[in-house]
Amino acid sequence: QNNIAITATTLDDKEEANANYTYKFKDHQLVLTDGNKEEITLTAKDGQSSIEGTWNDNKGNEYVFSEDRSYAYNSLIEGAPLTIAAFESALGKLGSTLLSISIALFAFSTILGWEYNGEKSLEYILKTSKFNMIYRIIFSIIIYFGATTSLEIVWSFSDIANALMSVPNLICLLVLSGEIAKDVEAFQVELNAQKKDGK
Repeated sequence: QNNIAITATTLDDKEEANANYTYKFKDHQLVLTDGNKEEITLTAKDGQSSIEGTWNDNKGNEYVFSEDRSYAYNSLIEGAPLTIAAFESALGKLGSTLLSISIALFAFSTILGWEYNGEKSLEYILKTSKFNMIYRIIFSIIIYFGATTSLEIVWSFSDIANALMSVPNLICLLVLSGEIAKDVEAFQVELNAQKKDGK
C-alpha cells in the first residue's frame, strides 16, 4: 500500500481538487482509498500491473495515470451528450447545433403527445374531464423530476414502467381471447371465399 498525491487534470472540463490517496493492487485491480476511507476500484484497460496506464471505474470513466502518479480523468459520455459529440465530430459546431434543436423539439412534442394520450385515457375511464387539471399538475411534477434526476435512474424507471404496461395488455388479451378467436374464424371464411373467387 502506497501514499500518493494525485493531481487531476481533466479532458472534459470537469474540475477536480487535488487529493491524497493510498493505493493497492488487489485481484488485478487498483483500489484507491481517500482520507474518508472511501474506495474507488479501477480495472486495468490494458492489463498492466503497475499504476501507470489507463484504468476504468465501474461506470466506464477513465483514469490515465502517468509516471509521476498524476492522472487525466475522462468521464463517460452518455445519452444526448454522446449523440451530440458524435455529430460534432463529423459536422462540427453546425452538427451539434442542429442535433440540439432536433432533440429539444422531439422531446417537447413527445411530452405533449404523452400528456394528451394520458389525459384522454383518464377521461375515457372516469367518463368526465373535471380531473384533467389535476392530471396535468401531476404530469408536470413527474416531468420535472425526470429532467433533474440522473440518466441511469430515469432509464431504470422507464424500463420498469414499460414492462408494467404489459400486465393490463396481457389481461385484456386473455379476456378478449374468445372474441379474437371468433374474428379470426370469420376472417378465415372471408379469405377462403376470396381464394375461390380468385381461382
